[in-house]
Amino acid sequence: MRRTAARRAVRMCFLVPTGLPLPSATAVDVTENNVRTGEDAAEYVNQRRVSAPACFVLCSPCRLRYKPRRSEGWPMKASRLNARTAALMGFLLAVPIAQAQSDIPDAGILAPSVNSDATPFEPAAFDVLRKMSAFLRSSQTLAFTVRGYSEETATTGQMVTFFRTSRVELQRPDHLRIDVRGDISNVSLWYDGKTVTLLDPLRKAFGSTASPPTVDQTIDFLTDKYNAVFTISPFLTSDPFAVMSDGLVTAFAVGKAEVDGVTCDQLAFTEKDVDWQLWVQRGPRPLPRRVAVSYKTVPGAPREVLELSEWKLGASISARDFIFIAPPGSFRAEMMLLRSAGKGAP
Repeated sequence: MRRTAARRAVRMCFLVPTGLPLPSATAVDVTENNVRTGEDAAEYVNQRRVSAPACFVLCSPCRLRYKPRRSEGWPMKASRLNARTAALMGFLLAVPIAQAQSDIPDAGILAPSVNSDATPFEPAAFDVLRKMSAFLRSSQTLAFTVRGYSEETATTGQMVTFFRTSRVELQRPDHLRIDVRGDISNVSLWYDGKTVTLLDPLRKAFGSTASPPTVDQTIDFLTDKYNAVFTISPFLTSDPFAVMSDGLVTAFAVGKAEVDGVTCDQLAFTEKDVDWQLWVQRGPRPLPRRVAVSYKTVPGAPREVLELSEWKLGASISARDFIFIAPPGSFRAEMMLLRSAGKGAP
């Protein structure tokens, strides 16, 4: 999965109030919601031992945000159909859903074979990945909840853990709603086939921009133009299998595992810069239930773990869910490009 940005929930960090210059930064304590401004913000960040290059500073009244610097990896590609995430579209092998029973044994291997004569790719791992992709693709609407955590490296070298919960609603091919709430991620997204709107619910700042006509193209558009990144984007696109299979070095089936009482196939994959695992529900509903990513080229090899639950496929979603209505007291802000940490940055 080449030429990728960090796989994280889309953030509201790229809003700058229209017409305001850049002088007064605002920092927000992610645990106490204490607001600091100007020089006090910079001093506060130093006291909390958050590395300045790991943050971005925005105009007041937007906030200074923790921006991890990730190397390339899970789960979006650079090959182009529509761009990075639209590359998910091109390569799906049809698998009858009624036959989506697992062929993976209950006791899987602990590591892929290191025999030079053996393939680094186990067919069983790709079979499960294709079945999951076909099942997601077969539904016109998707709704699910994501709960998880990510790790960031403090300047002390210690790993700090941040949690978040997201609710996702998708109506193919051109409607998407995401609400993220967490320690450092608080943002809502609306996409109606023509416009993308982002709202920071804490600061009541929102911005919007014209967007391409499909979810695939819009995710790619936000990634390329604004460096907005979505950990869960492969599951929202036309073809999850394409993005997840591109750029792999190894792929193997670990075996049977339980995720919140659901029996799953645990799969393990490696790439140049990341290792990642995927837990897919066994049986006729091969849904993704957990994703774990290790950014192995980043000092400390921080991890991100997400669990996906409360799945609803094919259910009716109200058209109002995809329509943005500015909350009372909110103000419009301009969307601006976030500077990328760059390929291979720590």
